[in-house]
Amino acid sequence: MNRFLLGLALILLGTVPALAHHSAAGIDTSKTLSADVTLKQFMWSAPHAQIIVMYQDESGKDVELSVTTFAPGALIRQGFSPKDFRAGDKIKLFWHPNRSGSPGGILARVVAADGRVMNGDIQGPPPATYP
Repeated sequence: MNRFLLGLALILLGTVPALAHHSAAGIDTSKTLSADVTLKQFMWSAPHAQIIVMYQDESGKDVELSVTTFAPGALIRQGFSPKDFRAGDKIKLFWHPNRSGSPGGILARVVAADGRVMNGDIQGPPPATYP
């Protein structure tokens, strides 16, 4: 019985770093921002892919934005591959912004150049409409 409890304790201790890794404390999930952007780079890598884009803010200033997505395996299950995204592509990006106000956040949705939709909302299924 003691070995069982020790094993269970070790397993539970191993889950603490995983929970901390997936914290969304720095993300404002109550807001969803959107912009028509130009893809600068799509880093298709583990543990999470990264989308880096350029867009103009309300004042006309060029802004570089980096948005974190799911792992590549989750993107593949949605029917996407690295060849679907090329530098210079015009896409529609929806994201939950960083609480700090710095450019970036977590992916909510991408409408790719070919019209396909990649869902990445950390809140579950995306709403029927976005702002």
